[in-house]
Amino acid sequence: MAVKESPLANPTTPVEWDDYTAEKVERQVARDKRHKELRKCLDPEYAERMEKRKAVYTFLVDCTWNEKDDKGRHQTKTAKHEFMAQNETDAWAMFCDKIKHWPSRSACDFTIKNLGKAE
Repeated sequence: MAVKESPLANPTTPVEWDDYTAEKVERQVARDKRHKELRKCLDPEYAERMEKRKAVYTFLVDCTWNEKDDKGRHQTKTAKHEFMAQNETDAWAMFCDKIKHWPSRSACDFTIKNLGKAE
């Protein structure tokens, strides 16, 4: 008794060639649209305009962390700073750059408060 092979047995062979070609054309159109937008972003003037359109918020970052001193003993340090950033991640990165210490978010006690849109 011969076993009939399913058309889905080979995943590299499309089941319906017309559906496959139509989907391929749709993917190419979408890719071209994305690439057109990305190519526009390579223009410095356009990129600058797009950056200015992004919303900027004021964040208050308050953090307590442990840091080793010269003798290797842990000292608890606390800092509170205000930053203008697009999101909490940017605010946290700016805070770490400001204190010149990059503690893990899980290794410190921190709060990031959004104070609203910046002017």
